[in-house]
Amino acid sequence: MPSPEFERIRLLVFTTVFGSLWGVAELLLGTWLHLARFPFRGAMMAGIGAVLLCATRVYADRRGATFMTGVVAAAFKVFSMGGLRFGPVFAILIEAALVEAVLSVFGRGGPQFMAACVVACFEGVPHFFVSSWLLYGKGIFDTYLEVVKRMQEFFRLPDGLWMWVLALWAAGHLAVGLVAGAAAVAVAGQAGSDHA
Repeated sequence: MPSPEFERIRLLVFTTVFGSLWGVAELLLGTWLHLARFPFRGAMMAGIGAVLLCATRVYADRRGATFMTGVVAAAFKVFSMGGLRFGPVFAILIEAALVEAVLSVFGRGGPQFMAACVVACFEGVPHFFVSSWLLYGKGIFDTYLEVVKRMQEFFRLPDGLWMWVLALWAAGHLAVGLVAGAAAVAVAGQAGSDHA
């Protein structure tokens, strides 16, 4: 049985390695996706992060490991090109906390990794509403609804377009979460076969 000192070193190595990978992905790919205005860019980066968080838990199965990985990634994001933006840094920490909570409460395994990835990718939905409210005030939502109403009138679309837009947006986050979850399960399976 490995010594406690070995386990501590193992924890530090894997949280640092996977956190650094996520951080570099945020700096390079995340910045590019943001500049390209790619749809679901936040969910995609959350999915990448969630896969790495699950991988951390496979290799260092200790409570707190996934959150520590998120702290390392957030430290990288502080040095993002274009200056410090607190929203993405907080999003990384929230995603790490959510994955940590899912895996700490339910354990690790295929369904748990799938759920953790979906939850992490869905973080962007409430994050958008909360950050919009904090930055622009509650009046911003009236503005959003007015824009949708004008689109309905211009294109002669039926009322309730905003519900379809919201449903499509949520479905996109779900789809990204499911793909990330499948990747996390595959990574966990490969790691298990490597240890066999």
